[in-house]
Formats: sequence, C-alpha cells, structure tokens
Amino acid sequence: MKWLLPLALLAVSHPAAPPSAAPEAPLDQAALRRHIEYLASDSLQGRAPGSEGGVKAAYYIASELAGAGLAPGAPDGSWYQPVDLVERTPMTATAEWRVKGHAIALDPSLGRFIAMEGGTRLVAAPVVFAGYGTTTGGADLKGKVVLLLSGKPSEGVQGFEVRRRAIAAQGAAAVIALSGENDPWALIHDQLGRGRTVASGETHAPVEGALAFPAWIRLVDPELVVAAKSLEFSPHLLPVTLDLSATSHVRRYSSVNVIARIAGHGRAGEAVLFLAHWDHLGLCRPEGAADRICNGAVDNASGIAALIEVARRIEHGPPLQRSLYFVATTGEEMGLLGARALVRSPPLPLEHIAAALNFDTIAISPAGEPVATIGRGMTPLDPLIDAAIRSQGRLIDDSEAANAFLGRQDGWALMEAGVPAVMIGGAFSDSARLGAFLAGDYHSPIDDIAHLPPLDGAAEDGALHVVLGRMLADPGLFPLRAK
Repeated sequence: MKWLLPLALLAVSHPAAPPSAAPEAPLDQAALRRHIEYLASDSLQGRAPGSEGGVKAAYYIASELAGAGLAPGAPDGSWYQPVDLVERTPMTATAEWRVKGHAIALDPSLGRFIAMEGGTRLVAAPVVFAGYGTTTGGADLKGKVVLLLSGKPSEGVQGFEVRRRAIAAQGAAAVIALSGENDPWALIHDQLGRGRTVASGETHAPVEGALAFPAWIRLVDPELVVAAKSLEFSPHLLPVTLDLSATSHVRRYSSVNVIARIAGHGRAGEAVLFLAHWDHLGLCRPEGAADRICNGAVDNASGIAALIEVARRIEHGPPLQRSLYFVATTGEEMGLLGARALVRSPPLPLEHIAAALNFDTIAISPAGEPVATIGRGMTPLDPLIDAAIRSQGRLIDDSEAANAFLGRQDGWALMEAGVPAVMIGGAFSDSARLGAFLAGDYHSPIDDIAHLPPLDGAAEDGALHVVLGRMLADPGLFPLRAK
C-alpha cells in the first residue's frame, strides 16, 4: 500500500489535541444496551443475511439512524445498498484420485467439494500443485484441478481468496484448498458442509473445495511442498488425475448495507466513514440442540450500537466541514462481502474518503484500558489517533500486536482499496482478554445478552470515536491523500 502524503508532514501538521477540545463524555450505556438487547434477541434469530431476522435488523438500524436525525446515504439516495449474494451448499460428491493411472483410496471425509452451478462432472482431469499460487509462471491451468495451499507463506502476499480468483480466472476446472497439518479439519469440514455464501458475479472455478492434510500429502511429493515456500514457485503438473461428480444446492438472494449521512458544511464532497457489520451466524446449531441461535451480542450488536450512538452524538453536535457516512454492513461473517460491495459502489469516490473507522466486537473490555489500533503503523492516521486519545486522558498502546486481526474485519476491504482504515479501542489492548473471548463465547450461542459484559468500556471507546470523527472531518487537521 502506498501512502503519498509524507508521514513526517502529518506528524507536524497534527496538534497534540483538537483545538479547544474538552474530554467527550462516554456514550449512554443504557442506549447501547437497548440496541444490543433488540439486535441480539432470539426474535432476530442471529441476524443471518437473507433471513427475516436480517431484514428486521437492517430496518431497525435505518430507523434508529433516521430518528437520530441522519439522512439516507446510499448511492441511489435511499437507506439501503443492495448486496446480491449466492449461497452454495454441498449435497453429494464422489471423487476418485489416480496416481500414475492407479486408483488411490482416500477417506471421503477428508475432502469437501462444492459445485458452483448445481452439478459438475470431471473425468480424468489433470491435477496441478500450485503451491501458494503467488505466480503461475506461464503454466496452462485451463481444465485442470489446481491444488492451492491455504495460508500465506510470508507477509505482503495477497490473501487466499485473491489468489483463488486469479487461478479460477485462468479457466481451472477446480480449485482445491489444501489445509495445513495443524488446521482444525473437523471445523473446516463442518463449515463447508453448511454451505458458503459469496458475492454474486464473483469469479469461481466450476468446482471448489478443500482437502485435509492426511489426504493431499499422499498426492503431492513432500519436496514440492518444501519448494513451494519460495514466492517464485510455479505450478507443477502432478502424475495425478481426478474423476469427480458433485452436486450442490444453490440459493441466490439479496441483502443490504444500511447507509446514513450527516452532510458536511463547506466540504460536503469529502467524507469520514464509520462502519460496523450487522450480520451474525443465524441458527448455528443443528435441530434439537438446546440453544440453536448464535445471537451475536458482542459480535457485533455492540459495534452497531456504538455506530448508532456515535452518529447521534455527532449529529447533535457542532456542524462539521466534511460529511460523515455511517454504514452498517452485511455479510462480514461470510468474508467482508458487504464491505467489498461498498468498495465497488461507494456513496462518493473512494479518493474523497479521508478515513474509515470500524466498530467490531468492542464490548469486551472495561473502561480505563489503553487504546490499541488495528492498523497501527499502516496508515497516516496514527498521529491524529494519538492526539484524540490524549484529549480523552487515556493511555496509548503503541504496539502493533493488534495488527494480527487486520484482515479479519471490514476495514481491511477499504484498506485494500487505498482508504486509510483502522479499528481502535480498549478491547484490542489486552490480548489475553481478547483471546479468551475468541476461544470461548465467540461465534457460539453463549454470545448473548445474558452473557454481555459491562458496557463502560464500549461507552468510553465510543466517545473517543466522536472526538476522532470530528478531528478527521476537519481538512486542516487531516488533508485528503494526494492523488
């Protein structure tokens, strides 16, 4: 990523605190809890996109933002930006692998295959090992089954989905992800079995899926696996073929991003963006389970609650030069799908967005925690963030440890598109506390209102975002990036 405005200039141009800024009072905890109680209630059934609960969640958010005095902000002038999605659930699959013409017996439970358009049959398809797919080296992949290592060999390498799409675009008959030796295959197998949702119109091979390590290591020479660590590794044709018959259930549907706007005064064509995802996992346990609903109270009803109350506080405050957009995205849990739709069709040109601030999983820390930044050291925002933190009398966590979560949140989609985007707060400073949540309540029925932590930390973090949003709305404090 290339930031054209020198960081040294930014450091000089940012004052130690916003002019005449008094500490901002924490957000109203009762209001935050009211939003979370509704969004995480059983009546919304976990807010899955395409469900009745998802529709109710989107309507609630739009209604609350309208009630706070905001105007609709979607590109077409409405509250809602459509996001067309496709869900594919594997139904049946039979696979026969041959090595040097001889059938090799692989446990069927060690593979998952998804036919993109309902049904696909491959006969004696050649198999290619592409390593991490960082380069194709001019290899002809058309009509071939491409085995692609999951994960990333080093920093700076594009994510798996980017590499998968590039291979699919070359006409591959199938792209199969190879899970790592220590990856939780049972979880991967279960997740793929429940189906996968992607944006409509995305590039895919006719078949996609995954193989567990004990299966694919019998197909690929271990020396090739070692060689694949080199970024110059080119796809290697294996003495392997695949006969495959696969069927899937395909469902096409539409969800929405909710977009609201506070108009700027004088520089309305420039903007600061706030975002949080409203979706969660819906019914995440099988029929008969004691509790089937993943309510998503912390993840991410808490982020939506903060988004609404920050919008209310800013709308009822002094007028600002730049416009502010508040976006509640869909499909984050499915791979940042709503955020990527926003990038493809933003309410104003991306180069006119000064910065983006994301709320996600904020209600896990008490008040008084140091403030960490997901994205620290990666944008020109650090000096202004630090000034806002100091103005609130809070401590700065200037480590970059929280960057481990960079690609797991909606701000990443904007960063990839060149917009300075960060996620800040006390929730990301204590790695032990965050790790305990991720290993426990996260993505489970326990993340409900009954287990919601106190909201004093979320209220304090929300106030910090109000201060930072006002600072970013001032072109004198933070100019747009040079074109």
